[in-house]
Amino acid sequence: MTPLESEFDLIFKNKGGRYINRNSDIQDLAWSLASSRILIAWIRRTEAHLPEPYIDIIDNIEPNAFATKSGSKYFIGITYGAIVIFQDIFYRMYSSKIFLADVGEQVKEVDADEKFFLRLTHMAQFALPDDPPTKSSPINDIRFFLSFQIMKMAFEFLVWHEFAHIIYGHLGFVHSVLGSFEIREMKREKETRKWIDPLISQTLEVKADSYAAIRGMDILEILISNPGMLSPGLRPYFNDWSVALKMWVFATYTFFRLFSNQNIATGMKKASHPPPSVRSHLVLAVAISALDGRNNVPPSRILSKLCVTAAAEIEMVFGEISQNVPDFTHLIFSTQDEISEHALFLGKHWNNVMPLLQPFTFSPLPE
Repeated sequence: MTPLESEFDLIFKNKGGRYINRNSDIQDLAWSLASSRILIAWIRRTEAHLPEPYIDIIDNIEPNAFATKSGSKYFIGITYGAIVIFQDIFYRMYSSKIFLADVGEQVKEVDADEKFFLRLTHMAQFALPDDPPTKSSPINDIRFFLSFQIMKMAFEFLVWHEFAHIIYGHLGFVHSVLGSFEIREMKREKETRKWIDPLISQTLEVKADSYAAIRGMDILEILISNPGMLSPGLRPYFNDWSVALKMWVFATYTFFRLFSNQNIATGMKKASHPPPSVRSHLVLAVAISALDGRNNVPPSRILSKLCVTAAAEIEMVFGEISQNVPDFTHLIFSTQDEISEHALFLGKHWNNVMPLLQPFTFSPLPE
């Protein structure tokens, strides 16, 4: 191992250490590492003052991601389980005859795995050791490459989120309070570790999501403006903002939908993360706002309707595949008065949290 690889392995040793390729997964892991490192290098071309975190894979099947620091060095760890789950979910979605029937030749695809889509309401179900899901991927080339592109956007969102924890001073602040620590992206149902004030923690998560959403729109703009970056079969799905944003919603909404079992109002204000439904809604709102002023962008009211329609389409498909009864709980959870008020509070609470981060930030904090 290189010195950085050894340090990464030591830092995350209690979570499994650094993943060492030992089977056919090497190609899947290679693209995820390359993609994440390219993202950071891209943003540092114009903002060279930002730290360059070392990114690697943790040998742990639990889907999760972590950001931490050791001395003056920063580290982002993505678990092997997160990469496998992303691949499995999006490949299976596009290998279904039902999902996006107008893309490619869906008639060549197989019947959907009912049990797999039933599990989409609870992330922990994917780790059942006695009945692991069988991998599946689309047969049609266009559907295969589109599923890969959307999987890539979901993974990029996760990397941007972790990077935001670093550049906005979240890690520095938490370190000043607790000492040795890491920021865990997916909370455990029973959290026992010592942590900061939960409302501060939730505010930090919302802002990291916002940064990831804005960067996601930057990437979409690049793809729309440079169609040559995509294979010819994918270009119709990224040739304008309406269709490109729909693809991005498929990626991010599905990501948060996996944790919909955590959409619980009871104890919400004491949790380290906001309910996933709240995060879904806020991310879409930030993405729409980030498009304001860009070239050839439809009015915000049209984009809002597009986002809700795309989310509802995902729920309709999941319902049709698994139970024949669409479950819109994740989509409408945030519309409850108590939940929407909490989301508004987190937005206002940012004004109280900003001064705490100022001594540690590498980038101007958003208003």
